[in-house]
Amino acid sequence: AGWKRAETFSSVSPRISFAFPISEKTVFNAQWGKFVQMPALGQMYAGLHNYANRLRGGFFIPIPTAFGFKPTKTTSYELGITQGIGDFMSVSVNGYYKDIKDQLTYQIIKVDKNSVYQDYSSFMNGDYATTKGIEVVLRMRLDRLTVNGNISFQDARGTGSNPSSNAGIVGASIEGVTFRPQYISPLSFEFPISGNLNVDNRFGNEVGVASVLRQLGASASIRFSSGHPYTLGTGGLNASTDARFRTPLEALNTSLTPNQLYFDLRVDKSFSILNNLKANVYVFVINVFNIQNSLQVNLKTGNTEDNGDINNPDIVKQNISNYGQLYRDAELALYEYGNYGNYSGPRQIRVGLRLEFQ
Repeated sequence: AGWKRAETFSSVSPRISFAFPISEKTVFNAQWGKFVQMPALGQMYAGLHNYANRLRGGFFIPIPTAFGFKPTKTTSYELGITQGIGDFMSVSVNGYYKDIKDQLTYQIIKVDKNSVYQDYSSFMNGDYATTKGIEVVLRMRLDRLTVNGNISFQDARGTGSNPSSNAGIVGASIEGVTFRPQYISPLSFEFPISGNLNVDNRFGNEVGVASVLRQLGASASIRFSSGHPYTLGTGGLNASTDARFRTPLEALNTSLTPNQLYFDLRVDKSFSILNNLKANVYVFVINVFNIQNSLQVNLKTGNTEDNGDINNPDIVKQNISNYGQLYRDAELALYEYGNYGNYSGPRQIRVGLRLEFQ
């Protein structure tokens, strides 16, 4: 009897984009648009069995519910200019700003004091964010050589990095009063600086090119970025995984994880088999120099290898025999075989054959 039908809604997404030449080699462009997107279905619907389980009470696991969810709305602005340099190069500079509203956030649903059920958690529209940045793009083509590169400077701030960002503080009410923070801080998924450079050189099938070089090409790619924000803190054994056991040592998302750098290389050669059939043989090496990029860090130490427990007073005072060596051995094992998601992938070499019909 308590079920209610969610209201339907409609929206309009106008978009305007234009470009005009200022001179033969200079083009100005501008864009404006409004965009809408519904939350993920997994955040909206759970099924009757899940509803029943969660209504019996439990930990702070939100019940996905269609409580009149509105779509996330984004208003986007962009201005840019492209300048040609000679006959083989151009440079573009684009500035953008995005205003994002009605993102999902965590909430506690209070039940009647005489209800047989307990208070439970769900999502609601409420978080917002802004993203602004500048991107510089370089394009160059000279004979067989093509170079494309870009670098971006971005600042993303908002009230929550994901729908459950505030779960710990909202769920841990003080004297029955729910506190809902609305602080604007850097978002944990942003990379303030990022860019890539791709250099491609390849031979055609024209007369005058040695047969061994015909339709041979090589492409090298470099990707780099700063780290993403995190909050350095201190606390007990569960401090790295649960904010309730951690005391922050700085403002939210003040620190950055280490920078990341990737080198990839692809070499390929094509062969004509029939009039309309071509075979392309390639070797693709990912992470050529086997660089080990840290994607995540331990929040108590700021590095990936040490979670800070070797100096944890709660463990040290137990006087465990040879604890230091045991800890280092365990961390080494975790470093070698675990830490899934904490490091980028190792070097990979792929050899392949691609058939192209024309």
